[in-house]
Amino acid sequence: MTSSEPPRKYEISILQDIVDTPEDGNVDVVVYMEGGSRYGATFFTLDNVHHLFRRYEKSGECKGGLYFWSDGMVLVRQLSQSTIEQTVEGLIQEGALEKVFRLLVSECPEEFPGPNRWA
Repeated sequence: MTSSEPPRKYEISILQDIVDTPEDGNVDVVVYMEGGSRYGATFFTLDNVHHLFRRYEKSGECKGGLYFWSDGMVLVRQLSQSTIEQTVEGLIQEGALEKVFRLLVSECPEEFPGPNRWA
């Protein structure tokens, strides 16, 4: 987005409660854009990724903790509403939201209508 373009309208929905320890957690986030598109990502802290590696070593998942991946992964230093909002704003300003988040498509759009504040 260039400085001559008007700011894009969007709304953020955090799908789970943010944990009490903001340094070790993950949450799913959906961004509803003004035109009706929806983008999703999962925000992880680095400590949470380390925690998942240790868990996978014990459970055998991901080849015994050899790797970890998540579609639409965003790593943050700490998990808070403010961090999520600032990250989404930064990604939109950089024109990177559509690269980092995944486009959410539903065969039944009425299932997830999202905000209707722009009508």
